[in-house]
Amino acid sequence: MTFADPSRQAAGVLESGPEPGNPSKTAVAVRPLVLLGGQLITGVAIGLIWLAWAPRTVSLVLPTSGNRMVLIPDESEAQMAGDGRLALLCAAAGLTFGLLAWFGMRNRGPLILGVVGMGSLVSSLVAIVVGSGLSAGADTGAPRAMINPPLALHATPILVIQTLVALIVYTALAGLSSDPHLGASDSTPADVPAIQSPPLPANLGAGPRVAGSGGASRVDPR
Repeated sequence: MTFADPSRQAAGVLESGPEPGNPSKTAVAVRPLVLLGGQLITGVAIGLIWLAWAPRTVSLVLPTSGNRMVLIPDESEAQMAGDGRLALLCAAAGLTFGLLAWFGMRNRGPLILGVVGMGSLVSSLVAIVVGSGLSAGADTGAPRAMINPPLALHATPILVIQTLVALIVYTALAGLSSDPHLGASDSTPADVPAIQSPPLPANLGAGPRVAGSGGASRVDPR
């Protein structure tokens, strides 16, 4: 009777990986790129909405020593309103992508967390570049004149609001999950066979039989 070597079976399992043309594995690899592309497109949309939604600011041009001009905001509330509306848009985008990364991705873990974090930061940068770049206005003017400067971000911490919200949402959902694989659908591939123990001989572990008759006993060698 021959037995299969367990080490060879384990080696066979390790060597048997997904085929290069397996569409399911290819789809899983593309999903983080799709998420990143969606974040970049959302950054452009946020910039356009911010440009249309933010109020116009008014500044006073004042001369200083050395023939230099400085802009003094006439209404600081308008600047605060513009920054606040951008913060709301970024927070909404971070919430959306945090939920999408958890419920829409087949793979979950550090890779998706890094894509969500970096993509959110790049999305915020794209929004600011688009909004300020397409904004009309003047950076300077005649001394003591009132001008409308272009749209700009005044509170730098708003850059990381989208990233913080997305990471908090994703990590909170991961912490609430009781699944050690974070609910990933492909954490246990179905095409990998399980390692089975070799069958044991039928007479393995059978001890000597004791037979008795009429008070006398003898050991049966079978």
